[in-house]
Amino acid sequence: MKDLRVSFPNPCTENWDAMAPIGCDRHCASCDKIIFDLKQFTIIEAERLLDSGEEICVRAHVDAQGKVALKSEPWRKAR
Repeated sequence: MKDLRVSFPNPCTENWDAMAPIGCDRHCASCDKIIFDLKQFTIIEAERLLDSGEEICVRAHVDAQGKVALKSEPWRKAR
């Protein structure tokens, strides 16, 4: 299985918990954008979102190797 790796050249300093919930994501009042929580996306969904060509904001849990935590595919077994 391939991993999703991203870089965050300008990380946001806004508090996730202070943002208004919108489903599994949040609305940032500071920049008036939806912040997508990548751990709620499968690899296919995350790639589609990131390849959309739109400027998007995401929340990501990244391990020491730079791997982003994502939602497991329902048809794959967890490792």
